[in-house]
Amino acid sequence: MLSELKPSAVAVAFVVAFVVPYGTFYIAPIILSLASGESSGDVPLFLVLFWFLCSVLSPVLGGYLAARPARVQPLLHGAVTAILAALLGALLVDSARSALITFLVFVPCGILGAWIWRWSANHETAP
Repeated sequence: MLSELKPSAVAVAFVVAFVVPYGTFYIAPIILSLASGESSGDVPLFLVLFWFLCSVLSPVLGGYLAARPARVQPLLHGAVTAILAALLGALLVDSARSALITFLVFVPCGILGAWIWRWSANHETAP
């Protein structure tokens, strides 16, 4: 089962779906504070909304993007991508409860994204 895992598919999906959006979330306040000249630690509302949107959509996108080039074992690729992201997320949070919530959200959403790809691929080839 793991022998069919394509690390390149997981890596690309991880970077596109997790590193880019979350990197943007962490870097944007720094850029905004430098541009405005204020050193306030407040995060603008649109970035908070972006954070919540990414918390659900990024794992779905990651699962979809991992499954698409893999074509074999798409749910496994979606799950591995989401687990990798959840591990990284668990390192960035401050409590075990938050880490557990990260796993409970990311892994099912990653599998859902891979399932969406599998469903769409099956329906494209149907007569």
